[in-house]
Amino acid sequence: MPRVVAITGACSETAVEAAARFAGRGDRVALLSRTPIAVDELVTALRRSGADAMGVVVDTTDPDAVESAVARIEVELGPVDVWVNTADDPRDRSFRDHEPREFRAITEQLYLGHVHTTMAVLERMRERGRGTIVHVTSAAARRGRAGQSARSGAEAAVRGFHESVTEELRTEGSPVRLALVERGEGDSTATAASAVVRAAAGSSPRELTAAAGLLAAAATGVGMAVRRRRR
Repeated sequence: MPRVVAITGACSETAVEAAARFAGRGDRVALLSRTPIAVDELVTALRRSGADAMGVVVDTTDPDAVESAVARIEVELGPVDVWVNTADDPRDRSFRDHEPREFRAITEQLYLGHVHTTMAVLERMRERGRGTIVHVTSAAARRGRAGQSARSGAEAAVRGFHESVTEELRTEGSPVRLALVERGEGDSTATAASAVVRAAAGSSPRELTAAAGLLAAAATGVGMAVRRRRR
């Protein structure tokens, strides 16, 4: 049965690949980003492949904007079954070169973006008694590396937030699931996207953190088409 899948961070390669895989399964897909061109390119490619897709331009650091985005998706596509947060900032920048405002912006994007979207969609899922939220981080969430102080701190916060909310849902006996996909430093885009799709399908956390050991699947036509247009 087709699901409604929403994916934030539509600029990221993981989002592009995961969106193509969900669409290939027949799911209806909503792509969210604060970059209009990224949304337009990906939605156009998905629709050309026959997928039911929509784009939403939104800044996830604004909780009111997120709430409006979720409401719009549920009106146009239907109740959200799977929500995936893939926002990323892979740039290397020394801590000493960071301006305070820049550090705050990265923290808000990578951490509060996860919090705001989870707040907006989780209550809806609770009321319906079903749904899955997938948080995507990287190895930086466990071990910081030089040049990624802002990313490492924000992703470590996402991991702690994820574990806390997961425990609350377990304690209350909620059927809503939270899953954490952690990309390894050597993981390909295809491997990360495959882990996201498996998380949405209910794979165990142990399987998801072992994604780096899997052979990468071939890129889908939609994913390759979007990347070609960006070159």
